[in-house]
Amino acid sequence: MASRKKAPSVASSTDTDSLADRWLKRIKSNPVIAVLVVLGTIVVAVIGFWEKAADFYERLFGVAISLAAFHLSSTNDTYLEEEGPTCDVNGRVVRMFSPDAEGNRALSLDFVLTNKSNADAIINVVDLDISAAGGVLGGRPGIVVPNHTYIVNLKHQVGVQSFPLTPIYRIPGNDTGSFTIVFKSASKGTGLCWTMRAVFHSNLGKVKSEDFSVIMSNF
Repeated sequence: MASRKKAPSVASSTDTDSLADRWLKRIKSNPVIAVLVVLGTIVVAVIGFWEKAADFYERLFGVAISLAAFHLSSTNDTYLEEEGPTCDVNGRVVRMFSPDAEGNRALSLDFVLTNKSNADAIINVVDLDISAAGGVLGGRPGIVVPNHTYIVNLKHQVGVQSFPLTPIYRIPGNDTGSFTIVFKSASKGTGLCWTMRAVFHSNLGKVKSEDFSVIMSNF
């Protein structure tokens, strides 16, 4: 007696649906979640577009304000400038500002900025973007005489530390200005080292310095 062949069975949709398909069905069945997903996708796309557009504009047209130089203040006779490694000793060599003797003193740097536009440049915030915070053992006159001093208290940690400039610093159109930033260590310790760059915020755009390192003590 010939055996009967079983008809091939058809797997149910729930057996063959992938995890992504099941999630997609759930989202479609819930209009609130579907709307949130769409809005989130649009927001992410818009943010990405504007970031790329701003970067393209800055590279194409440049920023009217620029950093001409930065260096030790002429009154800062307890520090010296040299070429040295970054605080994380990753092989890069940067400008390093370190004390010429053991001490517990602040570091003063003069920043010289040039405004090439016809409008006044208003600088109101400086971000110190610290890429490394480590430790170590154990001037030149400015191009333009600085006419204001700002004090920042640096924490010995990696990340962006933002400091409002009060009062704001104004550079007239087609002119150059210079101010001093006094770096003080807000953390206790000796031979504290920071590798950072300064980012100045103005109404004409951002101005970024090259990476540099500072060594200070607070005891």
